[in-house]
Parts: sequence; structure tokens; C-alpha cells
Amino acid sequence: MLIDFYADWCGPCRYLAPTVEALAQKYEGKAIVGKCNVDENEELTSRFGIRNIPAVFFL
Repeated sequence: MLIDFYADWCGPCRYLAPTVEALAQKYEGKAIVGKCNVDENEELTSRFGIRNIPAVFFL
């Protein structure tokens, strides 16, 4: 599982987004690739200890 923590206002996050989308397509059915907007999901962001974005978390 891969989780991309991002925010809409974050320039580097927008730069990373196409790479995350490509990984999601490449590993479809083999791995879970998801995105988490830190502004909309503060609890999950806190649970994973995310303090800077973009952040990519592998489980």
C-alpha cells in the first residue's frame, strides 16, 4: 500500500501527482495506491505523523 499525502495548494504535490497516478495504473490489482488530502483528513495525517508534504507512506 502506498499513500500520497498532499494538499491542493502545494506546488511540489502537484508535481508528484502524475508519478503517483502512473504507479496506481502500473500496479492496479497488485497494490493499493491512494491519496490523502491533509487539509480534509487531519486525523489520518496525524495518525501517520505527517508533518511535511508531499509525503509518500509505504505500508
